[in-house]
Amino acid sequence: AESAALGEKLAAAEEALEVAAAKAQFQEASVRQLETDLDHSRHETARKEAEAQRAADQSTARREAELEALDAKVRRALDAKQAVIERLRAERDGALAERDEAQALFNAIEQGLQPSDDGGGGGGGGAAIVGGGVEQQAPHPPTAHHVPGRRH
Repeated sequence: AESAALGEKLAAAEEALEVAAAKAQFQEASVRQLETDLDHSRHETARKEAEAQRAADQSTARREAELEALDAKVRRALDAKQAVIERLRAERDGALAERDEAQALFNAIEQGLQPSDDGGGGGGGGAAIVGGGVEQQAPHPPTAHHVPGRRH
């Protein structure tokens, strides 16, 4: 009877050993599957990161190109405005020169119309007025913006 009990224990132990071996095999297969899944996930993650980096690089390149185009456009606009400013300054300088010439002509005419002390009747072209042996310059007539009846 002891031998039968021992045989039963041995059979139960063998069965338990087989079950444990089967569990170990299953766990080993599960671990291999998990490792395969993990490797696949790592590969997929690396691929998606590379795609994201490429997309970011393309986006950055596109933004840089847009900024360069905008910069060129702004520079062209500034150059055009600078050209307009220079043209307007030249026109202003020309107008000021014409005004100064007209003022000088007006002054010469006005001085020529003033009676002179020599009794010559307004000749002399508005040169100097001599008085007391000291030559003095005639007072300056009013500037263009002080001339009565003249528009500004």
